Amino acid sequence: MIEGTKAIYHNMGGIEEPDDATYPLRLSVSLRIPDFMAFTARMIYGPTEEIVILCMDNAALSGVLGAMELRTHPRLRELKIELRDGEKWGPYQIPE
Repeated sequence: MIEGTKAIYHNMGGIEEPDDATYPLRLSVSLRIPDFMAFTARMIYGPTEEIVILCMDNAALSGVLGAMELRTHPRLRELKIELRDGEKWGPYQIPE
């Protein structure tokens, strides 16, 4: 794991942790199921692989995006970055 990050949800990895209010950024990723395991994975997990990672700052967020090659990932369906605003999450645009 990259410093300043915390995985709180991964449906195929068995991770289901509570939210942590000390992390201001949330990265949510939805990926298509890999072709080689499509039938079995769909039966167990549903049509997508879902991952949620909390990040402390832009450096940690950029590290996750780069390490997982999320901007160009071939199975990417949706990539959402949000900023914590009290108890709610709002849209966030990572600086390039």
